[in-house]
Amino acid sequence: MIKEVVHRVEEIGQMENTVFIMTSDNGYNHGAHRLIHKMAPYPESVRVPFAVRAPSHFLQQGEPPLSSSPVSLEKSEDLSLSSLQAEESQEGSMETRLSAAVSENLPSKQRSSSAVTIRSPVKLIDLLPTFLDMAGYQKPTYVDGKSWKPLLSQQQSALEEEARQTGPSVSREVFVQYGGGAAREALGGGHEGIASEIPAFLFSLGPWWLSLDVPPHRALYSEDGLLYVEWMGETSNARAPHGHELYNVTADPHTLDNLLHSRPKDADVKNAKQRLDARLQELKSCKGDECP
Repeated sequence: MIKEVVHRVEEIGQMENTVFIMTSDNGYNHGAHRLIHKMAPYPESVRVPFAVRAPSHFLQQGEPPLSSSPVSLEKSEDLSLSSLQAEESQEGSMETRLSAAVSENLPSKQRSSSAVTIRSPVKLIDLLPTFLDMAGYQKPTYVDGKSWKPLLSQQQSALEEEARQTGPSVSREVFVQYGGGAAREALGGGHEGIASEIPAFLFSLGPWWLSLDVPPHRALYSEDGLLYVEWMGETSNARAPHGHELYNVTADPHTLDNLLHSRPKDADVKNAKQRLDARLQELKSCKGDECP
């Protein structure tokens, strides 16, 4: 189907005016963390496939010209494509990869299929700001997300150098929030907890059992490779968090060692929890450019 869409766009002469994005919904846990469904804050739930192909004139500063050399973001065998893809580098750092291939202004059959990986978190919430940026428009101040156009507005040599780095090229936090399934219990007490931020009718759009094994939560993937989770809604006081988890995703990419449990008296763990909890409180209710 993807091939047919691309060929059709070529036939009507709109390749230089078209940005292709291939992504998907997130997948089920299938037993990871002993969970079945897909709404958990762990990497298995959060990661999604993500590939982009765009004409390079959309990546230039200012108003895009009518035509220019294309930039192709395509899948290759040796580079991964993902939004929030956690993996170990040579130094074990958590990386999120956006794969990019740069080619000259050649017919499609002659374009390069090689890809360059940019290590930086790319989120689906960043799509609208990126589209606006590519089209030469300013993002409204109330819109969440960040444009990843600057990550692609580089020459091939610069992209290849980025791919050789062991750390992130651009530091970006990833904020995760979920209020379904088990949040139904909180709705009965006056829309308490995280469920207060979600219209009640949304909980009726699917089977009530669809996400029973994943309670409401907020989570933050930090710039220094940590995952902090705040669980909500399963206590008599649904307004208050009932549990927390902290993982070093660099050393523990499968998030199996909750440092708050295994190292509860460690000063670094305590400091990290305090810092990330404060940051989570800043992010949970802000929007757009008002987020610090």
